[in-house]
Amino acid sequence: MIREMQLLGCKTTKQNYSKYEKDLAHISASELVAIAQILSVSLEEIFCLTDFPLQ
Repeated sequence: MIREMQLLGCKTTKQNYSKYEKDLAHISASELVAIAQILSVSLEEIFCLTDFPLQ
């Protein structure tokens, strides 16, 4: 996933990605968009899979 994100222009490193997974850092909007593109899902679908309400 990290390599694909880098190919899409993100400057994500293994260390940063690990922090995202452990909830120790915030993900940028561009990285979130890249992840959605890599997974072939919409941003709406990503947010619907969280425990947080959208409203």
